[in-house]
Amino acid sequence: MCKIVAVSKFLKNLKPITITYISVIAFSNFVFVLFSQTVRDIIWSFFKDAGGVIILGLVLL
Repeated sequence: MCKIVAVSKFLKNLKPITITYISVIAFSNFVFVLFSQTVRDIIWSFFKDAGGVIILGLVLL
């Protein structure tokens, strides 16, 4: 009976840690997606357009 109570207390104490762990993993995934796709695409489109402007400017000069 004592072991069952100990396991029950352990699982009860494990619940907040599990919720925190899942929250950290979800936030990390969100940040990874944000910086690996969204920011990369914005920077790439900016430099692509800036490069085109520089080349066009050099041709017209």
